Amino acid sequence: MEQTTGSERTKECTMCGQTFDRTLEFFYKKKGGRDGLTTACKTCHRARQQASPNFAINQRRSWLRIKYGITLEEYDLMFESQGGVCDICSKPNDGKELCVDHDHTTLQVRGLLCTPCNKAIGQLGDTAESLRKALTYLEKDNGTH
Repeated sequence: MEQTTGSERTKECTMCGQTFDRTLEFFYKKKGGRDGLTTACKTCHRARQQASPNFAINQRRSWLRIKYGITLEEYDLMFESQGGVCDICSKPNDGKELCVDHDHTTLQVRGLLCTPCNKAIGQLGDTAESLRKALTYLEKDNGTH
């Protein structure tokens, strides 16, 4: 919903003090923020990230704890125990971190997967039954091979 007064349509960056339009062109989204946007403009936000060598690590650490209930150290142990590869296809994730796979009902972490495997089981509803049906389909001889 667009605001009508000038001050409600603009926002001051808490770092540089400049005033910008209150839009995603100038500010990042922030869940839980009063107006749904970061307090610093995009330029200042990026500068702060680049100035802090631990920013990305702390952000990752926080995400793992909040989303999956595991520590960065637990992620690293899983990664090492899987040999740095996907727990399904045994391939690395093209230089990206492996996805944390978890049961969406119990929230229990199952392992680390590459993006294609993680998406595949998600598209099949994360159920063993749907995966069995897909396997049965792939294994049947339908005369086209």
